[in-house]
Amino acid sequence: ERASTDLWEELFRLRDEQRQRLASSRMVVRFRDLPWEHSRQGRLKWYLHPAIQDAGMRTLMVYAQEIPPQGRSGKVAGQGGIAFYFWEGTGYTIVEAYGKTQRYDWEAEDMLILPVSPDPVAYQHFNADGNQPARILVSASNMADSIGVDMGVGFEQLEDCPESPAS
Repeated sequence: ERASTDLWEELFRLRDEQRQRLASSRMVVRFRDLPWEHSRQGRLKWYLHPAIQDAGMRTLMVYAQEIPPQGRSGKVAGQGGIAFYFWEGTGYTIVEAYGKTQRYDWEAEDMLILPVSPDPVAYQHFNADGNQPARILVSASNMADSIGVDMGVGFEQLEDCPESPAS
């Protein structure tokens, strides 16, 4: 049961709290200052994440991913609405969406865009280079804060990367 309060005035209180938080938030995030995280999806550095409270913006999730030579990421299914900028390396991404599976080859400075779908979109990245890691910058809307962590259609880790700490 909600305590009796003036919800209109609560909006102004929340506004003031948000303004104060934003005034002291980080506006520059440096790659070199971010720690590498070893996750089921692979090796990541998070710029923006729903759990990062001191960022100047919370509407996006942004991370860098590094895939080892001849390696692969984990396989994920979610809403889509993701942009992948491949800033180093060569490889391909397998996408399962709209009832079909497609392979998209990429190289440094290419971008792959997965549109929002009413059904789950699954994807997995593969590094085709045997000597150099592939690096990807990933950007997606912060759906966790707007429609929940399940992101509309379900958010599932379908397969872990080989280096996963969970493996």
